[in-house]
Amino acid sequence: MEQWRDAIRICSILLRYPDQNVTQYLNSIRNELELLPSYFKKRIERFIDYYMSRDIIELQEEYVRTFDMNEENTLYLTYHITGDSEDRGLELLKIKNLYSSSGFSPQTSELPDYLPLFLEFLSVADAKTVSYAIKLYGEYISKIGESLAKWKSPYYLIFDACIYVFSQVQKFEVR
Repeated sequence: MEQWRDAIRICSILLRYPDQNVTQYLNSIRNELELLPSYFKKRIERFIDYYMSRDIIELQEEYVRTFDMNEENTLYLTYHITGDSEDRGLELLKIKNLYSSSGFSPQTSELPDYLPLFLEFLSVADAKTVSYAIKLYGEYISKIGESLAKWKSPYYLIFDACIYVFSQVQKFEVR
């Protein structure tokens, strides 16, 4: 079940701000989907079809409208826990410590709770750490997905696929 690493990495890539870098990955992602579970594959293929049917400006506008203009959908996980309170700093520190204790050193200016970065971390962390991180933050990722489903956003497909992978990782970890 090591396929989950590739699946989580794919979700990380597709949740990044749309630009030429993401677009160039789409064909290789499509090829990788052949090796992944059907449930995951179908959702990601539908999202890629949506993505490829739009121009980059339209995708960027949709991304900003979906994630930056709607607090329910923000991709900053700790915001869903503490809002914009001073407690958020402690939550950010927890994630940063999780990264450093696993030897993960992100080369980005993004906050550590930015979901695409968090998913990138999960794609390389050991299974026990991934399971622990899912227990800590999985419900917030699910809530974002539920909100996106309510808004009929195509990004829901990525969250649905990601939550499916999380459930498989949790089953695998229990064994």
